Amino acid sequence: MICKSVKTIFFTLLTILICLCGEKAIAQIMFFNEDPSIGKSAFGDFRHYHFSTFNEIGGNPAGMSFGDSKNYGIYSIGSYYESGSFRQTQQPAAQIYGAFEAEGRRKINNWDLSGSVSLNRGRSYDVEYFNRAPRNNQNPYQWADTTGGDWTNNIVSLNGSAAKPLFDGRVALGLSGYYEVMQGARQNVERPLYNYSRYLVVTGFKLKLSENSRAGLYSVLGKSKEEQELGFFNQLNTNAILQRGIGTFSWNTFNSANRTYDGTIAGGNAQFEFHRNQRSLSSSIGYINRSESVQTGISNPSPAGNWNLHELTMSNEISREGQRHRHQIYVTTDLIFGRGVDPQLGGVNVEMQNILHSAGYRLDRSNSPRSYTFYAGFHDYEKEDRVTISAQRISRVFAGIDYHTSLWTDNLSVDLSLGFATNLKNELDYRNENEMIQRIFLPEQEFLSQHTIGTGLEVLYLWERSANRIGTGIRMNHEAGFTTSGSDDVNHRSIISLYLSLFN
Repeated sequence: MICKSVKTIFFTLLTILICLCGEKAIAQIMFFNEDPSIGKSAFGDFRHYHFSTFNEIGGNPAGMSFGDSKNYGIYSIGSYYESGSFRQTQQPAAQIYGAFEAEGRRKINNWDLSGSVSLNRGRSYDVEYFNRAPRNNQNPYQWADTTGGDWTNNIVSLNGSAAKPLFDGRVALGLSGYYEVMQGARQNVERPLYNYSRYLVVTGFKLKLSENSRAGLYSVLGKSKEEQELGFFNQLNTNAILQRGIGTFSWNTFNSANRTYDGTIAGGNAQFEFHRNQRSLSSSIGYINRSESVQTGISNPSPAGNWNLHELTMSNEISREGQRHRHQIYVTTDLIFGRGVDPQLGGVNVEMQNILHSAGYRLDRSNSPRSYTFYAGFHDYEKEDRVTISAQRISRVFAGIDYHTSLWTDNLSVDLSLGFATNLKNELDYRNENEMIQRIFLPEQEFLSQHTIGTGLEVLYLWERSANRIGTGIRMNHEAGFTTSGSDDVNHRSIISLYLSLFN
């Protein structure tokens, strides 16, 4: 018993690797992603919850040969805890994760090499109507048992990149590989399981058009697979909801069942960069297609739905270096369209569109650690079910500010953030109220209808040593949801993360 307690304490004292900068659009947790190595926290970069594959790729791998980055290595351990009443139906009431993470870059024999590893283990408490890996791609063909309970998850993420310049540095070729595996099980008698894996291969090149301009292109190919078992260790029959859309579902009772999700990813991205007189411009446009087929059963599997997504992303960034300040402006647009084919109907029954526009301005003061980032954005989400004549529509605006500075000494840095989000439209239309509407969509719509205010604080202290630096930090975030019905009730959700890092 003592050894087991020590092991539990050890795992809870492990972290999320630091994310010290970036677009920390603190908006409502729409379509949460539980994976702490990707989402960092529920209040991190809003676009992580827009399930964009581009957001998880570090850009064109060939770009390493054109950059000025030095060799480095970062190793971190720590812990992450999140809890609160402000949550979606399938989101845990609380979760605690520990992690070890490392990343680095080296230049060896004219090759630029980089890589990272993330090992996460955690517990999620009081999860209902959920039976998939914590990675949301909006596939409507899910199943979920009605029992609920606590889950234990193991998450491993690996990636490596290599790039090499050719023809006197005018051309660079690059290759990246991404691998991710998740395993989880619920810790009560009716015990569902899942096992998820994903592979991505990114190949790219960059061309130096002139002394001031560059162009690049990279392609993305990948596969994913998830296997689930529901009721496998149960001696009694399991009640399961087989979701096929908004209000479209089947209700089955069985002793045990298996389900498989097979997915593919394919697409590419093109970039252009221009630098002159301390001014720079960068633009990119990309497209990715993702599809996922669902089957139930092992010896004689039957189709359970096909989900297909088309994603188009565009971004532009302008920056100018002055004697005292550096100004940076960015604008991004993500468009995602989804379509689902129901196996029982033999045709399209679910359609989805997801549009995200965001813009930001960043100001850095020369010879000073102070920086300011202002951002604003608009998010529009719509999902329709042709069978039940139901629709879910959400339009949301968000804005905020991030501030970074040092206090008393250059070794102590502080990040402050403040964000606000509110709805322009929040509708759930349905013809008949059924179990699916009552259990999942009405509670979720109530959650999404609230105004939100988020605050964040991160403090990092570095000890300078002759060969490396050691840093210890704490990150705290808090979000409040205010109902739009005039009620005085306020929901809260808090996150705290502790970490210890070695930089060399």
